[in-house]
Amino acid sequence: MDHCSDSGSCSTHYRNDLRHIDPVDGSIYLVSYSGSYAVVTGSNVRSVPVAPGGVIGLRSVVGEFQTIIYQVDEGALCDATHVRWRQVHNSPKNATAAHDMVVGGIISGMLDLKDGYKIGW
Repeated sequence: MDHCSDSGSCSTHYRNDLRHIDPVDGSIYLVSYSGSYAVVTGSNVRSVPVAPGGVIGLRSVVGEFQTIIYQVDEGALCDATHVRWRQVHNSPKNATAAHDMVVGGIISGMLDLKDGYKIGW
């Protein structure tokens, strides 16, 4: 998201789920909150806040989709403290399905994210 209207509907600054799939250009941006985590899936993700004043740069190329789990505790994405998991996908269909599976895994308790996840990129 390039700007924030700060109207209370922003999924970066407020715990609002978002599901945007553009049928024309194939871009996607999905945000789902579950407990202490925010699951973000997007195409051509550039950067997402990870701590006050800090940013994790997520490199991606056209046609690449990523699903990322951030620990946000009771906050929103702008309050994220850790990246807990990351996966790259090659199509929007795979990315959307992975997003839904990850959210389901968090809700069901099948994903144990307490100890974090080390990512190398």
